[in-house]
Amino acid sequence: DWEDIAIGPGPIDGEQYIYIGDIGDNFRVYDKKYIYRILEPRVVVGQVPVDTILYDAERLVFQYPDGNRNAETLMIDPLSQDIYIVSKELNTKVYRAAWPYTFYAEPTFNVDTLEFVVSLPFGFAVGGDISADSKEILIKKRNAIYYWYRNDGQLMEDALGESLVTVPYVREPQGEAVCWAADLSGYYTLSEGLHPHLYFYPRLSAAVERNRNEGPNEFSLQQNFPNPFNSATTIEYQLSASDDVELTVFNASGQFITTLVNKVQSAGNHQIQWDGTDVRGIKVSGGIYLYRLKIRARFKTGKMILLR
Repeated sequence: DWEDIAIGPGPIDGEQYIYIGDIGDNFRVYDKKYIYRILEPRVVVGQVPVDTILYDAERLVFQYPDGNRNAETLMIDPLSQDIYIVSKELNTKVYRAAWPYTFYAEPTFNVDTLEFVVSLPFGFAVGGDISADSKEILIKKRNAIYYWYRNDGQLMEDALGESLVTVPYVREPQGEAVCWAADLSGYYTLSEGLHPHLYFYPRLSAAVERNRNEGPNEFSLQQNFPNPFNSATTIEYQLSASDDVELTVFNASGQFITTLVNKVQSAGNHQIQWDGTDVRGIKVSGGIYLYRLKIRARFKTGKMILLR
């Protein structure tokens, strides 16, 4: 029973892969479960939709360490490449396939045993996702979505051990899917059934004015242009007041690439170019990259695509 899908890194550096979880087992009768992996097709925003066949799929065969489980949640940590499965039962459990694991292109007798990492204080999880910068986690049950923020260097199980926080959710007839927007601007949900609605929940700005001595000033970050790009791209942002500015680039796995700005800048419009090189001046490979604007303790992030 194919239940969940996720995007994450894989064996080819700089490429993204689609992971598909054949993990549903309502009556808990199957000893082995499967995760399929396929290279994500390259698409362009605005292109005409097409039907196609994806080749070279690989499969990871696994079992649980403590008996058969039903699950509907598959998540990939972009930072560690670890795979997480969240069980759908009264006592929710989180399991991990730690990197490095092996996917096979041909049938195999090899079976990985997942590692149990943490229990969650709610039941019947139906979907989840880890953000592309690995900082934020969403896990959904039928009538609620729970959110966790992950600090730098924090283990996934430690982050999930923090207190539960709910985020906005419009209850759906059979809502079983949640995922982050690729540009981290919010999250999506979707229901099963006929003619489902796709919901988007954008991040919200603060509703009250902040005292300058109590918090950071307002700022905005624009989409880079051109995007996708080959040789160079421009990133533009605006500051409402003078402040410390840090603009950094990461790859899709959350690994640091380079710092573009790290200084005090005045209020107004600013722009900076990135030429597709790392902190050493070496050209990086094509793929998806994240640019993050940090003003004191606040962040805004954008996604850009480098073509080589």
